[in-house]
Amino acid sequence: MTRPFKRLVRLAVPSPTLAGYLARQFALRFALVLALIVVVLQLLDLMATSEALLAGEGAGRGALLRYVVLRVPQLVDQFVPFAALLGVLFTLSTLRQSSELTVMRGTGLSPHRLLLPLGGVCLAIAIGHFLFFETVVVDASNRLKYWQQNDYAADLPPRPDIRTDIWLTQGDRVIHVEALSRSGSRVILDQVTVYGLGADSMVRYTERADFAWYDKGEWRLFGVRRFGVDTLETTAAQSAVWDLALTPDQFLTRNVDPDVTELGTLREVVASMAQQGRDAAALSTALLSRLSGPASTLVMPLMGAVAGAGAMRRGRGTARLLIGMALGFSYFVAENFMLAMGELGSVPPAVAAFAPLLFFALVGFALIFLTEE
Repeated sequence: MTRPFKRLVRLAVPSPTLAGYLARQFALRFALVLALIVVVLQLLDLMATSEALLAGEGAGRGALLRYVVLRVPQLVDQFVPFAALLGVLFTLSTLRQSSELTVMRGTGLSPHRLLLPLGGVCLAIAIGHFLFFETVVVDASNRLKYWQQNDYAADLPPRPDIRTDIWLTQGDRVIHVEALSRSGSRVILDQVTVYGLGADSMVRYTERADFAWYDKGEWRLFGVRRFGVDTLETTAAQSAVWDLALTPDQFLTRNVDPDVTELGTLREVVASMAQQGRDAAALSTALLSRLSGPASTLVMPLMGAVAGAGAMRRGRGTARLLIGMALGFSYFVAENFMLAMGELGSVPPAVAAFAPLLFFALVGFALIFLTEE
C-alpha cells in the first residue's frame, strides 16, 4: 500500500477503536430490531394461520413449528433493510443523547467519517442478505408454497416438477394448460384447452384434449374434443397432430415464479425468453431486484444520518429522527412502485431496480452536505 493511499485511508476512516465501537453499537441494535420485528410478525401470522395449519390432513402440533421454520426466512428477508434503517436511527439518536456524537465531532470527525463504520456493517449485512436469500429463502419459499397448495397436509411426497395454470397466445389462438409435468426428456401437458378466435376476436371454436406430448419434432393431442361455435357441432378423435410452434424447452419457461426460482435458473429463463423474442420485462426486473434488494441496505446509513448530523446543534432530535424514518419509508414506497412499473414494462428493468437506490443515495449525500457547517 502506497504512502499517499495510507494517508487517504487515515483521513477517511476514524481510528480502529472508534470504528469498532460504532460498528458494534449499530450491529447490536440492528440484530435486536430485526429479531423483535420477526418475532412479533411471526406471532401475528401464526395466530392467523394456526386454524388452517391444524386442519390439514394428518397435521399435528408439529405443523406449527414447521410453518415457523419455513416462514421466518421470508420475514427476515423482507425486513432486513427496514431493520438496518431503524438500527442506524437508534444508534445515532442514542449517541447524540449521551453527547458521544458531540465529543466525536469535537475531535474533528465529520459525519461522513462517522458513517463509514456503519456503512461497513451495512455492506456485510447486504452480502449476507443476498447469500441468505439464495441459499435459504428460495428453498423455504418453494417448500412453503407447495405445502400451502396442498392445504398444509402432512407427509407430502417430494414436490414434482410441475407447472400449473399456464396461459399463452399463439396467433389467433388462446391456449390454457392446467398442468405441465416432465418425465425424463418428455414434457406432458395435462388438460389442454384451445380457444380459436375469429377476425372480430370472438371465440369461433374450442378444442379440448386430455393431454398432449411432444414426440419426433411435433406435438400430438390425445382425447380430443372440438366444438364449433358456428356449426354447434362436436367432433372427437383419439389423437391429432397439434401445429403448435413451441418446443418443450420454451414451454418450461412459462409461468416461472421468481420468488421460488434459483438465481441461475432465473437467468437461464430470461436469456431463453430473450432468444425467443418474448417480453421478459417482469422476470428481468425480478432478476435485477435480487441485487438491488440487498443493496438497499447500503443507503440506510444515509437515510438515518439526519438523526445525528446537525441535530445535536439545533436541539431538534425528535424531528430529525422522524425525518430519517420518513425518508426510509419513502425509499421502500418508491422501490415497490418502480419494481411494479418494471414488471409491467413501463420502464426498463435496470431503471426499475436501481433508480430508487441511486436517487436516495444522492438525496442522503445532499442532506449530509446541507447539514454541514
